[in-house]
Amino acid sequence: MPARLGVIGGGYIAAEMSHVFASFGTEVTIFNRSEERAKGLASEYGCEAKSLGDLAGFEGELILNTIRAGASYEPP
Repeated sequence: MPARLGVIGGGYIAAEMSHVFASFGTEVTIFNRSEERAKGLASEYGCEAKSLGDLAGFEGELILNTIRAGASYEPP
């Protein structure tokens, strides 16, 4: 298990992965284009929440991208 994990996304797959890894003791940070959405998920699973713009500074062993294939992101 990684000590630190970044999860990109805000849907059900991001929620499931955050829950599973956090239950094994991994420190999980959820990144989403909507920081409010990330905070909502993070509060459910005891994780940290960040905006997608903060991803570049993340220092962890693993990053899971749970955004559906073909999705696009337009920075604010």
